[in-house]
Amino acid sequence: AVATTASAQAVQRAIAPRGGADQAANVSVTMKSPTVSRAMRDERRRSTHNEVERRRRDKINAWISELAKIIPDCQEDTSKQGQSKGGVLSKTVDYIHELQSANSRMAQMLQEHEQILIEKQVLKARLSDIEKENTILKTKLGEMGIEVVSQTQSVTTEVISASEQG
Repeated sequence: AVATTASAQAVQRAIAPRGGADQAANVSVTMKSPTVSRAMRDERRRSTHNEVERRRRDKINAWISELAKIIPDCQEDTSKQGQSKGGVLSKTVDYIHELQSANSRMAQMLQEHEQILIEKQVLKARLSDIEKENTILKTKLGEMGIEVVSQTQSVTTEVISASEQG
């Protein structure tokens, strides 16, 4: 008996209108039957869902527009309708693949460059050792009375010329 009396009584609920929270306090709906309240609740859920979905679509469209501005190939299409969302996303994926490929090539080149620098340091150290050994040998030859003709400059010049040509 209590349940039937409760359903027979009018129930007051505040429903948030589309206008904002400040108007929500002034609006109230009187619901008299469970079917009316269910229909109102369903309508409220549907409108809330539609609003959330519209905001979601607006955000997606804004990000796709932003991508179209950033991606080089998308800027070329200045038709009246603009580029399709699928076209923008496709060109974005292509551009990302290009960037990844370029990044990979640059990483490989950097690694090769570092290897060349290491080889250069090793060769410089080897050259220094050879120059020290050469100086020691020249000194020993001078002590033995053998005159040494310095061809270091001409040999170095020949090596440099050969490396520039090759």
